[in-house]
Amino acid sequence: MTIQLGENLKRLRRSRELTQEKLSELLGVSSQSISKWECGDNFPDITTLPVIANFFEVTLDELVGMSAIRDEKRIADTEAQIEALYMQENGVNVPDQVTALLKDLARELPYNFEVQMNYASHIAGFGGMGKPLERICELRREAIKIFERILVKCTDDSIRYKTIALLCEAYFNLTELDKAREYADKLPDIWVSRQFYQEQIALRAIYKYGNDNGYAENTLDDYKKTDRAVAEELIAPIKNALQEYLVRVQFGLSNYRFWMKHLGLASGEEYIKLIRLSFAWQELFALGNERNHAQTDSGYYYDIALEYVENGETDKALDAFDRVIDGYEHYPDEGKSFSVSQTIDDDGNVVAKRFTEPVREVLLRQYDDDRRLDPIRSHPRYLAALERLKNGVPYSPEDFMNIKELPDMNSLKILDDYPRH
Repeated sequence: MTIQLGENLKRLRRSRELTQEKLSELLGVSSQSISKWECGDNFPDITTLPVIANFFEVTLDELVGMSAIRDEKRIADTEAQIEALYMQENGVNVPDQVTALLKDLARELPYNFEVQMNYASHIAGFGGMGKPLERICELRREAIKIFERILVKCTDDSIRYKTIALLCEAYFNLTELDKAREYADKLPDIWVSRQFYQEQIALRAIYKYGNDNGYAENTLDDYKKTDRAVAEELIAPIKNALQEYLVRVQFGLSNYRFWMKHLGLASGEEYIKLIRLSFAWQELFALGNERNHAQTDSGYYYDIALEYVENGETDKALDAFDRVIDGYEHYPDEGKSFSVSQTIDDDGNVVAKRFTEPVREVLLRQYDDDRRLDPIRSHPRYLAALERLKNGVPYSPEDFMNIKELPDMNSLKILDDYPRH
């Protein structure tokens, strides 16, 4: 309780943009008292607590932190209800039910800015599912008002940055791109990000290991003698930061690859080089961990096959399609694909049903429905590949591209106009 009192007093003071000196004047106490209260070194007497609570327009429970326990339980109960809605097997998952739960929580906890942010984020996104465009836009406007109110009152930098990012997204989805850019410009760049400094701190921890002064005095051979468990613990923050970078770059690379093709800036072998780059980036992201090759490798080969089909290179397209099937060669026969089907019921509510089915059946239906494969659909090699998928028969043709080798960036003409650092 005492720790909560100090933290709450500091938060409330900053929310009013008051210095310790100014607050001490308003409360008629010394600035040293305010400092000690906020640090937890001392506490207000019982007659001063109501004065502080009245000044900040909060209850005594809120001031000393007793309400925080009740709030945490209330939040946990709501999260459990929402999770139950999401996880219904073959049941109804209505966005409006989630909206109602979050709205009630936000009304009960008006000064919990994370709760306010989560409610606004929901109505700006999932909460609009299945609604007319006009209503979706109204919900996004409502969310923007909540986000902007959070920025005025909240002093927690973490929540503020998340809120700015959500404002950027809300304006982006409203196609108000100037406002979206305005908020995007307020976000920190990659060189002052959490991941960057986690990496730097981890590097200093490695230097400091075995050296009290924090500078590297050991030789590299000395570091090689480090216990493996300790070494893995030291390197883990760098690996985690790198993986977060890589997943973001992977998303960016996918968008770049897609629009380079559809804006007519890359086709044929140039486009396939971009696919290979995505492939290699996925290998980097794994960083030695197990990953689902069936869902990633085959997807890249499928894109390559389609590109070769589009360019009339049948043999290469069939080579690539063989590799698509190879990705599922060792996939378990009992493997299931998670699917969601959405419909509208008689009352106009969105109904989402979860179901599973064998992965091979999902894939066969996908290939049958994809009209882009029509030029090779009757080819014996294509039909043989489908039979392998149906029967799970092992077959590995000559590998026509080395995914372990990163492509030569200098050979990617489409990237020549971009600076390299």
